[in-house]
Amino acid sequence: MADKKPDEKPDHSGMLRMHWEKTVTNYANFAVITSTPEEIILNFALNLNPPQPGTPTEVDVSSRVIMTYPAAKRLALALGGVLQQYESVHGTINVIPGAPPPRPPDQPRPRFG
Repeated sequence: MADKKPDEKPDHSGMLRMHWEKTVTNYANFAVITSTPEEIILNFALNLNPPQPGTPTEVDVSSRVIMTYPAAKRLALALGGVLQQYESVHGTINVIPGAPPPRPPDQPRPRFG
């Protein structure tokens, strides 16, 4: 390993330092995603009441995140990886409570009749 000269600054180009002092934490179990040609808007909310047929669902939006398409794609890829890792350990996540897990893509569709 080469020695650095005393006046040479260390290379920190690949480092990321995150400051958490101003962080606000919100819990969300509901999200609405909209978009414009330039950006994606993620609105996060807390839904305390399960949806009831014939009754409007009201939620309190607690956070809005606006992202460029490249940043949104990086987030989608990162979330996909985390979810895939979780499901490999804990099994398929059902997004609709009580629904059967989705069929694997290579499994044929059942035929009736």
